[in-house]
Amino acid sequence: ATLPDGDVARVVGTTIDALKELPRVDARRITLVGVCQSGRYAAVVSAERNDLAACGVFYGASQDSDWAAGALQPRGMPDLVRDAQAPFFFAFGEADHVISIDNVRRIRGAFEDARKSYRMRVFASMPHGWLNDTMPGRYRKAEAEEAWRMLIDFTREVFAGQWSADRVRWEFSSVTSPGYDFRKNVRLE
Repeated sequence: ATLPDGDVARVVGTTIDALKELPRVDARRITLVGVCQSGRYAAVVSAERNDLAACGVFYGASQDSDWAAGALQPRGMPDLVRDAQAPFFFAFGEADHVISIDNVRRIRGAFEDARKSYRMRVFASMPHGWLNDTMPGRYRKAEAEEAWRMLIDFTREVFAGQWSADRVRWEFSSVTSPGYDFRKNVRLE
């Protein structure tokens, strides 16, 4: 189900505001992470608010349905990226049946065209949903643990001021087959 961007911004924004009121929360260190469909939510919220330290997206925010504007999503991904106010971490899988390498290149290009900071990694042979340990056909323990470590390292760098707003930082790494063919990627259970 596609949720309206306005509802996403309102609900997630209310949650962020509530977090900021908790005494144990450092309001300068809030990171919003989205997975799959909710990857777009990080972009929606970052385009609306200036109080996120960072955003993380695991295999999301780049499929065709995220790209174009529509009734429920009035702003396409290029507009959201242009207005994003936090640096982003992305993790994608080469064998994803939903997000192609062309989709990854497109979101990377949007960040670079908008002069926005990102760290992006394409993991070799990973299917869609490879962080989901409830799906044995998709889950890849070693790579999932590595991706989570990468997100934690990224947020630590952001919190330490290594991703300052006055500099644009682009980091991309990818391992894919020279014969990559998105049409061969299949949905795993």
